[in-house]
Amino acid sequence: MTCRGCGAVHAFADDRLARRPRTPNPCVSLGPLLMILLTNPDRSTKMSYYFPDRRQLGTFTMIFPNKGLLKCNAFERWEDIDNGLTVRCGSKGTLQLDLEVGLTERHYATLTGSVSSSIGVEGIAGLSSKVEETIGSEVQWTMASKTTHTVAFEAPKCGRNSQLVYQYIREYELSYYRSRWLRSPEIWDRVLKEMTNTYDVLPDIDDVDDLCECDNPPQVVPYDGRLSVDLGRVSARVPFRHVGDGIEISFFGSTLLATGVGRAEFSGTFRRDTLPEILLILGGFSEEEVQATFTPYKEALGLELEVQAVSHNYTSPVNLLAL
Repeated sequence: MTCRGCGAVHAFADDRLARRPRTPNPCVSLGPLLMILLTNPDRSTKMSYYFPDRRQLGTFTMIFPNKGLLKCNAFERWEDIDNGLTVRCGSKGTLQLDLEVGLTERHYATLTGSVSSSIGVEGIAGLSSKVEETIGSEVQWTMASKTTHTVAFEAPKCGRNSQLVYQYIREYELSYYRSRWLRSPEIWDRVLKEMTNTYDVLPDIDDVDDLCECDNPPQVVPYDGRLSVDLGRVSARVPFRHVGDGIEISFFGSTLLATGVGRAEFSGTFRRDTLPEILLILGGFSEEEVQATFTPYKEALGLELEVQAVSHNYTSPVNLLAL
């Protein structure tokens, strides 16, 4: 591929896709940041797609050999787990992430204590199996251990930067009833909170903040919304604006231009070494290439934008360049 900056020929994995320097000279070849696939997005795996409310996953009732009756209502929601740090005016900061996957010590004690004493160890195994069948996903009902990570980030010279991180949470409301001969019935209600290994990142970056009082602040072009970039265990909601028949994406300091996609959902592949540190930590990627699904997202109302169905095959390549 011939570089537009210096006219030299550089080897890229795909001539359609190249990361271009921000200035014409000197010419720097960094390789492709993202490769767009010409196939429809794969929906066989669960997306780490953020939503603002608490949603019900399912409900069921179980009857145990001791005639005990247990009802389970399963819910899902997202929980803010960052330390709420905001940096301004070119300053630097460190985001601390305390990650836990599984049940907290208190909820694990509830499961192995009061719940187990009523339905037994085999009942716990049957309950977890029924939950997995109902929600269509494996549960992690072990006691969680904490791992701590730190991520450095920096504010624009005249702006501010906040990195918001959310964890996908499942909650199980359990109600139990068992009648007993010549005794009062056994009745209790318990809640189990499961912290999963699925996360969402919202880079909240403004190029201009009035508190910085810059003499010559940069001119800001408004974005049209946010794009959900789903990488499997982790997703990111990043700003985008419509440009012709494509979109311009602000991706953790890089500007990507995807042409030929309109308002359609599309998929692609990142090279692992081009992803920001925070996504590498939360995603736990081991492969050299990471699959991604891009979906327009309307953050203000917490609703998905109406997305054009991608049921056709593209007749021409979908190009994506890093500006």
